[in-house]
Amino acid sequence: MTAHDTTHCPMQMSSDGAWSWHPEHIKIGQVVLGPTYRLMKLDTVIEADDIRIFVDCASGARLCKHGELGTTISNWKTQEAAAARDGKPPPERKSICDCTSTWGLNKKVDVTHLEGGQPTAQRIQEHLAELHTPMIIVEGREARQLPFSSGEAAAFLRSEDGRIVCRHGRLRASLLHMKTAGHHARCSCMPMGFPMRGATRALSAPEKRNSAAKRKRADETAMRKSQQPRQAANPVPLVELPAEA
Repeated sequence: MTAHDTTHCPMQMSSDGAWSWHPEHIKIGQVVLGPTYRLMKLDTVIEADDIRIFVDCASGARLCKHGELGTTISNWKTQEAAAARDGKPPPERKSICDCTSTWGLNKKVDVTHLEGGQPTAQRIQEHLAELHTPMIIVEGREARQLPFSSGEAAAFLRSEDGRIVCRHGRLRASLLHMKTAGHHARCSCMPMGFPMRGATRALSAPEKRNSAAKRKRADETAMRKSQQPRQAANPVPLVELPAEA
């Protein structure tokens, strides 16, 4: 990625692998891939207040400059206020969003003429290619690194089937299954998944199908074993002890 000029890219990765988001580089009307993996279009800019309002190309919902819904921000604020009342530290936001205001995020717009639509693995791959995110080859197939993932949590989106693999090319679903089952994996990676958002639910479908198939196979194996007739244990021959003198 360092071979490309990313000075004006909204998503940037430093030489040490740290990601950053720069919505100020986005022009009104431009469709970009946001940090929450929504395809979103910049709709409103108020420079004086550092306000940038985006529109989700799939649903028409208005989003903050980090790609979060107003309802999500409100829920975070409620949880943080409750924690403060109880004298507890605020719960972690699983997002780069630090917004405290939901101004301008409460209305939807008509999506009839919006480009982008629902995020799919193919569309995300196209945006990742435009961002020149790092790429690996897995079994002859390209896989590009997902933004805001790094180190052992680095996640790569495989181009052919939309599955997430680690930096060594191993499926995230398989690594997670082995960790859950207590088995030793061939690497210590645990690539992150897509954020838990309604807009990205379809992106997680390949992994869910894989996990469901594994559970089904495990259940069928257990069922077959339970139905197998138990073999009677071989009787232990009695040893006749010599009579006492």
